[in-house]
Amino acid sequence: MPTSKEIAYENALKQIETVAKEYRNLWKRDVCESVKIEEYGFNEFLGGKAEGFEESLEILKEYISKNQI
Repeated sequence: MPTSKEIAYENALKQIETVAKEYRNLWKRDVCESVKIEEYGFNEFLGGKAEGFEESLEILKEYISKNQI
């Protein structure tokens, strides 16, 4: 039976993964600087948010594996 700590980490992983996927789905690969600067800037913001959550997810996974949680 999983401990409350394991459940908490699993929930955190799921939440971070969900948010990362949501931001990644909003980000448009084909938006370039030739579009309106506001659209380009917002797209870059979404991409940055996605990257941040993806990196956080990897850090948390690494922490969990190293600490055998």
